[in-house]
Amino acid sequence: MYVYLFELDSVRNSEAEAAAGQRTLFREIVANGNTVVLSYNQLSDSAAFWAALKNEESYDAVMELCRLGMIQVSLFAGQRTAAQYILTHVESCMRRLEKRRGGERADEQGFYFSLVPLDDGDGELLDDVFHAIQYSDVQLLREKAREHSESAEKYLFLYRYVELILMLSRSETANHPQKPEASKSLSYYLDEVRLLFPGTDDGTGIDAVLRCGIEVLRRVSAEICTEDRQRRSVWYQLLEAEPYTREVCAAEAIIDLCYNYAVEDSISGVDKRYADGDAEDFRRQFRADMERYWNSAESGRHVFHWKDDVRKNAQTDFSRNVALPDWTTALRLVRRNVAFARKRGEHIAPEVPGKSRAERRANQKRQWARLTKRSRRSDLLAAALYAAAFVVVSYLLNGLQELVTGSLEAGIGLWGRLLLDFISVAVFGLISSVLFTRFGLPDILETVESVKNGVREREMLAALEKGSPIRKGGTL
Repeated sequence: MYVYLFELDSVRNSEAEAAAGQRTLFREIVANGNTVVLSYNQLSDSAAFWAALKNEESYDAVMELCRLGMIQVSLFAGQRTAAQYILTHVESCMRRLEKRRGGERADEQGFYFSLVPLDDGDGELLDDVFHAIQYSDVQLLREKAREHSESAEKYLFLYRYVELILMLSRSETANHPQKPEASKSLSYYLDEVRLLFPGTDDGTGIDAVLRCGIEVLRRVSAEICTEDRQRRSVWYQLLEAEPYTREVCAAEAIIDLCYNYAVEDSISGVDKRYADGDAEDFRRQFRADMERYWNSAESGRHVFHWKDDVRKNAQTDFSRNVALPDWTTALRLVRRNVAFARKRGEHIAPEVPGKSRAERRANQKRQWARLTKRSRRSDLLAAALYAAAFVVVSYLLNGLQELVTGSLEAGIGLWGRLLLDFISVAVFGLISSVLFTRFGLPDILETVESVKNGVREREMLAALEKGSPIRKGGTL
């Protein structure tokens, strides 16, 4: 199944939210076998998704998952590649910087690279990133890291950033086709929320929070034109002009959720959070999402836009390391499952039957679990057969070696026997190597490693069932 994750939204960027987003991404792919589809905004600015960039091992694993098609990027609004999307915004920053240098008034920045310190105030960095993407010259950023020791970590981060953007732009399996039909907009979902949660005085709990937020949005919406109603950043600007209150935070939370519902609807073939056309199901799901999101803010895990400086400082703190799941073990499991399914002509993201989303997700999880068991069984059976073949071939070669050397040892002295032993070990060692290479037989260490990886995978899946994906060295 194709799924879109609200947990990877670019505004969910506290350390706790980044770790939670990593866990959700990990669970959807490894435990459920779902293909996670990213929006362009998530690709460029999701702190949760990009947390893995700081660790080279996890970064390589996530790169490979993209190549395998388990993580995809949804094409949208005529932007045919991720590189085109990023270049468009880099160019916009460069034009604004050029205007200011020429003494002209530049428009306010409409797009923020909030994940990395890449804005219209750093001309050299913008030029470097633009060049690296346009000419596929990622090594330029490595060279800059060596030249600017004080900014080395930032440049290395950008190196990985650009490398992944370019890989996604070239890969067929990592690109998700654009939705052919029209999708629902941000303003559509805002209108739905206003209609389904009318302002009443008897609301309590999350209903009271919703009522207050809707009232703020109703008041500020008079200042916004129809076209701008589709842009989350414009709503943020209107809310910034309001006094900082709980009600304004509630309004921002509603905007964030409606934005994510609109993005989800724009993705072709995605398994949506609610039954399309069922107003009551949407109302129930939105209320549950709002309650979780609001509780996250109340507990301090989520930071609202009002505290943007706090968010940006957290995002650009490259010394901060978010706890990561064991992506290396996960990649081995997924790679084996994908290879096993493709060899048999099976689809990794099939149309899963089920009347409700919960039923479809349960069916998908069962299918993935069966595939995992089948591929692991096949892997272990092959390892056992190869181990048996290794023992048999080694025994036969040793017997042949003893027979040949025994017949030649007669009549030669000690030094002659030592020379003969050396030659026979070399010759029969070479024969063993050719045989095992020719028939793809692993040595005993590879067989033991295969069994050990199987045990590690079982531990990882068992931990996921308990709600805690394991990582090397402990739990997340």
